[in-house]
Amino acid sequence: MAYIVAAVVLIGLVSLLNLALTYGVIRRLRQHNDMLGAQSFAGSAPVSRLSVGAVVDDFKAVTVSGGTATRDDLSGHTLVGFFSPDCPACTAEIGRFVEVARSRRDSVWAVAVGEPDRVADTVATLIPAAGTVIAEDGQQEMISAFGVAGFPAFFVMGDGGAVQAIGIRTDEVLAKISA
Repeated sequence: MAYIVAAVVLIGLVSLLNLALTYGVIRRLRQHNDMLGAQSFAGSAPVSRLSVGAVVDDFKAVTVSGGTATRDDLSGHTLVGFFSPDCPACTAEIGRFVEVARSRRDSVWAVAVGEPDRVADTVATLIPAAGTVIAEDGQQEMISAFGVAGFPAFFVMGDGGAVQAIGIRTDEVLAKISA
């Protein structure tokens, strides 16, 4: 009988130890998840194959209002933002972009990338703020011209399509040209 009590106590202690270790592992995984999420949003990966000073490739895109947008339409300090409906960071950043766009409307372009039904809400949010809104789903000519490798992506463009600043936050790219 003493063996049975000792075995039950031992099993109970081992179970408590296992529970404590499992709790520690889960806690550590949450910390790692938070660190990785912050790192990916902090811009550790490049958002474009282009660098500051490069000139974007020629493009001709159709705007949601039926007009066209080309590299020649870019003028000094045009802010261009790329968004995807599948991007949590885009959802977090679109509010700041819209706020800035409202004050700079004519010099702001927004590109929503994805199937038309998936980007409809993003386009609806961007239309009242940005001067030029483009929805890309097929050839993705803008994505190719700007060398976009991740979302969100923001560019400040100069005359003739020269890149003045690149980043994943609206305020980050605007600060780069103000400095």
